[in-house]
Amino acid sequence: MSSRLAQLEAYRSWPVAVVATIIGNACPIVQPLLVGVYVDALGVELANAGYISATELAGLAIAALMVARFVGSVSLRKAGTIACSLFVMANVLSLLAGGAFPMALCRLVAGCASGAALAIGGAMAARTTQPDRVFALAFAGVTAYGTVFFMTVPAMMHSHGYPVLFVAQILLGCIATACVAFLYHPGSTLKQAAGSVAATSAPKRSLDTVRILLCGFALYVGHAAIWTYEERMGTRLGMAPADIGNALSLASIAGLIGALIAAGIGTRMGRALPQIVALTLSVIAALLIVSSANALSYAFAACLIALSWFYGLPYLAGLASALDLTGRRAAELQAVMNIGYALGPMVAATLVTATFSSIGWLAASCYALCLLLVVGPARLHDRQAGR
Repeated sequence: MSSRLAQLEAYRSWPVAVVATIIGNACPIVQPLLVGVYVDALGVELANAGYISATELAGLAIAALMVARFVGSVSLRKAGTIACSLFVMANVLSLLAGGAFPMALCRLVAGCASGAALAIGGAMAARTTQPDRVFALAFAGVTAYGTVFFMTVPAMMHSHGYPVLFVAQILLGCIATACVAFLYHPGSTLKQAAGSVAATSAPKRSLDTVRILLCGFALYVGHAAIWTYEERMGTRLGMAPADIGNALSLASIAGLIGALIAAGIGTRMGRALPQIVALTLSVIAALLIVSSANALSYAFAACLIALSWFYGLPYLAGLASALDLTGRRAAELQAVMNIGYALGPMVAATLVTATFSSIGWLAASCYALCLLLVVGPARLHDRQAGR
């Protein structure tokens, strides 16, 4: 009876974890369009537009870290409902903002709400019976949302103006608020299981936690370094903007496929092997994309980066969940990955050259470091799980 109850709770919880994670990634996804709104609609200088964007992303990372400290002791449903409602309010106010300073305040609130939702979504996924699969579905949902968003919203903005962007965010927030408030009903079974598992091997978990969090940070420094200059890499090859856009669209589909593969396989092969496969492919892809000589190799490398990114990421998040089934470590991982995502472009900017080779080696080095950090804890937990 208790196993059926836990299974039912997991089925009811994973869709909510998915939408909360989408809210947590909604702010980073729309930054390119937001910068255009700041410059074209509000008359903000390009540099100041970048500062507004940085403020929003900083609020996201800080809020995710702060909320991660409390996810084990608060009601995730109440906290998630507040975060998603705050996201809606911030976008409503953004729609009404008439200047740079009011807009910056609104986007700071939106970033904080998004960061809180990101941490809460990670904690929700960690408390399910199959966190790796739930994280895979969440990342697949993020990729699918981003693909649909960029296929529809820019064209609608061209026809109806920049308010379309904020209306889309408001609708997303309303859907997420309803899902969190009415669908998420965690019961005592998973909470008790989380507490007992966390208590069994607490002495070994502290070092593992540091290694997993450092891995997430380094992973996203590498990903962000490549992603920031990926369009410029295509331009260097003489590719037309439309061709670059098509290549990156294919990469989005590859990322979705990677996440769905992880969701389908689950942990049948453990967590260490998927990490080895994903990170090895990431090293190859990072070096391949900066050495591409034509559009075909560029598109292949872009797809390989996205495929390995979203195939390996659910297993890293699942490993963080195994360290603490209350969801605190998974929430902290989401936060430090976003810090790495913010730092990556700055590091890359100090190294960038005309050939982008230094960017490729930076990313490859980050992925190699991730291998050294994650394989040991992953193998240990695989052995403990009898895989």
